[in-house]
Amino acid sequence: MKLLFSSHHALVDPTNGASRSVRDIMSLMAHAGLGCSAFSGALLDVSPEDFRTTIRGCLEARSMPYEEVRDEPSGGSILRFEDRGVASSVYLPTAPPKVIPDRPEGEHLLRLAGELMDSVRPDVLLTYGGIWVSRKLIAMAKARGIAVAFRLTNFAYRHEDLFEGVHVLVPSQYTADYYARTLSLGSTVIPCPLDWSRLELPERDPRYLTFVSPCPEKGGFWAARIFAELSRTRPDIPVLVVEGRGSLAWFCHLVQRLGDASRVGAMRTTEDPRAFYGVTRVLLVPSMHEVSGRVAQEALILRIPVLASRRGGLPETLRGAGTVLEIPPEYDERSTRIPSAEEVQPWLDALLALWDDPVAYASEQERCAEAALAYHPDVLAVRYRDFFEGLATRP
Repeated sequence: MKLLFSSHHALVDPTNGASRSVRDIMSLMAHAGLGCSAFSGALLDVSPEDFRTTIRGCLEARSMPYEEVRDEPSGGSILRFEDRGVASSVYLPTAPPKVIPDRPEGEHLLRLAGELMDSVRPDVLLTYGGIWVSRKLIAMAKARGIAVAFRLTNFAYRHEDLFEGVHVLVPSQYTADYYARTLSLGSTVIPCPLDWSRLELPERDPRYLTFVSPCPEKGGFWAARIFAELSRTRPDIPVLVVEGRGSLAWFCHLVQRLGDASRVGAMRTTEDPRAFYGVTRVLLVPSMHEVSGRVAQEALILRIPVLASRRGGLPETLRGAGTVLEIPPEYDERSTRIPSAEEVQPWLDALLALWDDPVAYASEQERCAEAALAYHPDVLAVRYRDFFEGLATRP
């Protein structure tokens, strides 16, 4: 059978968890024997000044050769490349893409997607996004008799009509329950697949407490207080913040307001997560409302102990590993309140119990390794293939 992914959102966006998950799904299915193709627009989560250079740089960083051909009707271009067995292409318009594209831009993107549907003739379309382009893309697939699978990886969807005749795929039971409650939506739960080969680390130098994506919804205010308290009480514990979807400048300024940010290590968004996992001793994940928690899942595979909030799908993702801690209910992704030193003290206690006790640390590593077995590619490939093949054979 044939599987096609298409969306307005850039397929190779390094800061977008949904994009990374979809690429891993497509690669997993290509290696499972499905014919896989992908086509996307150029919308990035973090809009750079030169989106074309950013997207080309993403491919070059992954050592993926590409061909760039001019798209005569629009004056833009199309990048064509192979991504781990998936025949992929990205449309680069002449102007930076908008979150909600205007009609000419959106209609041209849809025209290119329709041409690909007609040439590839997929059995299933995999997509995500809720704007008008996504709705028309879904309608085009249905009109051609193509089954539609919708990858739902955030809590932002408010309109159930988007999902009529669409098969919804979510990464956690928590997300399934949330949308069953809010939109009366049925869905299939399969955890995010991960490319374990991109996490292989022959040697590690684990020395940092690491926090990824310093923004409010990922627990930026909570992490800032923890880092500030460590600068005062345990300056021997080095800390690292990785940009991701957040702002390094905002976070370091916040830590400085609370204490001393001079010892906060900072790393820009990177194509290779091994750059920070290789030096991470404990991962901090104080998210306010998490669908599943990709970084927590990656940490399990690398046997890195995790300190996580009891929010959203994080406890489910950790599968009994990690240390799950409370954040008071008055704190959420919209809150700008900074927690007190007393409120983060249980997190500091849990951190020190791991950091200062080699036996407890080694025991937690074993729990991580056991929990990670559920995410092995061989396990998830069967579940994803059964899902897509089931859609392809359904009347």
